[in-house]
Amino acid sequence: EIMTALNNLDRLLNCYPKDFFPQLCYGDIKGLKIYLTGKIDSKSDKMIEDASGFASTIDSYLVITLDITYSWDWDYTVNHEISHMIDKRLEFRSKYAKNSLYSEKTWNKLNPSTFEYMNSYDGYKDNADYFIYPSYFIDSYGTTFATEDRAEMFGRAMDDYLSDIHDDEVFAKDSHIYKKMKFYSACIRDGFDTSGWDYSLPWEMVLK
Repeated sequence: EIMTALNNLDRLLNCYPKDFFPQLCYGDIKGLKIYLTGKIDSKSDKMIEDASGFASTIDSYLVITLDITYSWDWDYTVNHEISHMIDKRLEFRSKYAKNSLYSEKTWNKLNPSTFEYMNSYDGYKDNADYFIYPSYFIDSYGTTFATEDRAEMFGRAMDDYLSDIHDDEVFAKDSHIYKKMKFYSACIRDGFDTSGWDYSLPWEMVLK
């Protein structure tokens, strides 16, 4: 089971540019650690009870913890958590780079003017805003936090790439999610040194 997880992880990490992960070491971040574990649960009422993975910063290391027993859509989970690492870099850079494309203010303009993220995981499955604005989000989980919205979208895009799906309706051209993904992809291009990257990246395939 561990070997299967390691092989799958190797396959997924190879989808990214060679210098992608070293560039996640910004500021005082020393590196990235990935922990493979069994079932993840939480005793907090405001957290996900059975998470398939989570991302954090511990002792100056970016940390991704993954449940290797979660086989339903592990590819999606891994890329979802990597998106959180991307967000951390973009947010850090936006604080000192005045010309940074990324900003939460600009991101929020891509959502309905009356929408606000829950900023909580409590009761997200019944969030009325998702049912009012379903075309703006991959699922109701995306209405919890802006970073979860982006992670759900990024995970879906990478899942499409890995599954060789080229006609996912949620990324239909000029749809709300298409516009959000286009902006997020541009922010990644702007927030990383992409001089050695391919012209078209795996998560950008859904924009064609």
